[in-house]
Amino acid sequence: MIQGYLLYLSPSPCLALLHNRQYGFEINDFREFLAIGDKYKEISSLKRFVIAPAVEQINTNTDFNIDISFRKCKREIRWIQLRFNQKQEAKAKCKARTIQNQAAKQNRLIEEQKQANQASEQQTAIDWENVPVGTIYHDKTGKQWQKEVSGFLHCSEGNASIPPDQIGKALASGALIRKDVPTPQNAKSGLSDEAKSHIRAEIAKKMVDNPATFSPDMAARLY
Repeated sequence: MIQGYLLYLSPSPCLALLHNRQYGFEINDFREFLAIGDKYKEISSLKRFVIAPAVEQINTNTDFNIDISFRKCKREIRWIQLRFNQKQEAKAKCKARTIQNQAAKQNRLIEEQKQANQASEQQTAIDWENVPVGTIYHDKTGKQWQKEVSGFLHCSEGNASIPPDQIGKALASGALIRKDVPTPQNAKSGLSDEAKSHIRAEIAKKMVDNPATFSPDMAARLY
């Protein structure tokens, strides 16, 4: 982005100039950064043939305006200070770009969440095939739903049913909660006989399908 003589600046101070917006050099160091050797020894020549053209190019061709100031020591100019100010139109573009990037990020997060939800629904639909017939669910209103032989989830109280192709979405959303899911916390609690029956059936099925997972804890849950 920096044109003319300032292209000879080494990367480190060049980045510092743009990042900090201002940077100071001793004149000898400045000459070294510009790699001009013994040329333009007089400060007037340095200003006329090096600094002035660089300032004009920066102000014309970049998103910054640059101000140059000098400091003296005993009448001799010893330091040069460069101050970069971002142009208003560049600030506006930067702000618009930031807003655009934020919107793109938000859209990306929404899309990722959508894909995650779809994956969850698909997996729930697959798992539904292994849920025993008669398994009970409750919705947020307290109504009871039960899996039927047909694969539908039926609510007798509301005379409503959810077909198998919509089960994944319904269960993945959390709108229906499975009743008395066996966990170490509730396995021995005061469950109903119906719930205990479901627990025994699930554990027995797991033991048959995968005997390697059998444990004394599972055996304890059967009783």
